[in-house]
Parts: sequence; C-alpha cells; structure tokens
Amino acid sequence: MATLLEQRQMCTEAAVNRLFGTLSVTAAALGFIASPASAARITVDSDDYAVGTNLTAALNDVQVSLLRQGGSSGYAPTRSDVYTFECTDSRCAYNAGPTAFASSNDLYYFEQCAETGRPTPCGAGWQVVEFILGSTTDFFEISFGWLSDGPGVIFYDVNDNLIDQCFLPFGSPLWSCGAVTYVGDYMSSGSSSMVMSLQLDEARISRVVAGGVITPVTVNSFSYNVPAPGPSGLFVFGLVILGLRRRLAA
Repeated sequence: MATLLEQRQMCTEAAVNRLFGTLSVTAAALGFIASPASAARITVDSDDYAVGTNLTAALNDVQVSLLRQGGSSGYAPTRSDVYTFECTDSRCAYNAGPTAFASSNDLYYFEQCAETGRPTPCGAGWQVVEFILGSTTDFFEISFGWLSDGPGVIFYDVNDNLIDQCFLPFGSPLWSCGAVTYVGDYMSSGSSSMVMSLQLDEARISRVVAGGVITPVTVNSFSYNVPAPGPSGLFVFGLVILGLRRRLAA
C-alpha cells in the first residue's frame, strides 16, 4: 500500500496535471477561435507633432525617409531624415492643421530612373518619400495636399517587386491604378487633398514610395495595419503549457 507521503504526492501531481490541462486547452482554443486576420490600424499624422520634429527618428516600426537624386546618369539616390514643417502655401489651405512632414516631386522620373536607369529621368532630379515597414502589411494609406499637379504612389513587396501603383497628374489617372483607391477633395481656392490607399488579402506591402507626379505635393499623414498580438500570443502560451505538462509527466 502507498504511504501517506506517496498518496499526497500523487494527489498533487494529479491536481497539477488537471491545472495544466485546463490552461493549455483554454489558451489553444482562444488562439484558434480568435481571427488571425485581425489587425490594429496605426496612423501617423504630422499635425500630432511639433514643427521641426524628426519623424525618421521618432518612429520605431516604419522608416520614413526622403529619397532624392539629381544630376546622375544612373540610379544612385541618397536618403535623408524627414522633419515636420509649417506648410504655408496654398497646397495646405484645406488642412485645419497646416503641418506637413514632406514635400516631394517627380515620382514619375523616380519610377523611370529606378526601373530603367536611363540618363534622362535619373538626371532630371527628383525627391520622393519612402516608407520601409518593419513588418509587411496588408493595408497602407497616404494623405496628400496638392495644387497644380496630383500625387502618385508605388507599392513594393519584401523582394522589392512591384505590387501596384497609381499616378494622378491633375487628379486623374495617368493609366490604370489597379487595386489602388483614391478619393480627392477639390477646393475653389485651387488647393486639393487626395487620399490614396491599397488593401490586399494578405500582408505583402513592405515598401512604399510616394510624391507628386511631376510638381511638388505635401505628404501629411499615413496609416497602415499591424498584426494584433492577442491570438498568436495565446496560442504560443498554450504550446508552452503543453510542453511543461509533458516535462513534468516524464
């Protein structure tokens, strides 16, 4: 017959096993039930930062830079930090908070230079805004201000392959915009805004380049999705519990 100490030990082991079993089943079930497609929307608005803020240094999960080139016969851009500034010209008349974080132009020349390396578009000079995401996303949106020429945007995957693009000179598509959507607000003063976005079925967007098709536009805000931490964290917790249970049973 088992001694009193042995009986207590067996009871303790049974209680521990029941506890681990309950925790593991609960955590795993929650991890599977919760939708893996859930995501949190992050918005970076220049109006939320003081004028002169270095956004390149302030942001952690996305790198925002000015990509520029001029006078070179091949694709050889330089990168510089992006700072918020007080936008006082008519491009920002529509915006209640006239702060912007980048002014960019000649996206068309950037696209031609990056794709072909031809001397004419590379040497013409251009300045665009580049967003490099810390993790791929299924959604990205940019808000622009423009006056005489509309904005454009190009989306790339993690291998720098083209996903989609849209050029809107004077607010109208230069050619098909594919899955890129755009909504403009045109004011009698001549100042206009444009919101351009891309929604995919899976997280493939890794890099975004944007700017005025030819003449300068301002980039005022952008938004993107990041995975929600809950479901995956619960599922991993369930796996850990199962592992501990097996070690105790060994």
